[in-house]
Amino acid sequence: MPTSPRALAGAIAIVVLASVAYGVRVQSEMADFAVYRTAAIRVVQAEPLYRADDGHYQYKYLPAFALAMAPFGWVGPEAGKVTWYALSIALLAVFVG
Repeated sequence: MPTSPRALAGAIAIVVLASVAYGVRVQSEMADFAVYRTAAIRVVQAEPLYRADDGHYQYKYLPAFALAMAPFGWVGPEAGKVTWYALSIALLAVFVG
């Protein structure tokens, strides 16, 4: 399936804008991802997911989601953030498309 130059330029522009947004602002504001990653680590280690001592950042989702996030517990926090952000952007593009 041939790709038009205009579609390719649009895709490159989206990737560049998403990368800039990640580097400038998003990376430091991914508190939700930290909650998901903590839950992923806990579910793999068979620890309780819902802890009152987590305060405002307490896990509030289904245990199945923590299990689905388990691969993000195996990689480092920064690599996980980049991967999570890239997957979010890719799925958003698929949804809009």
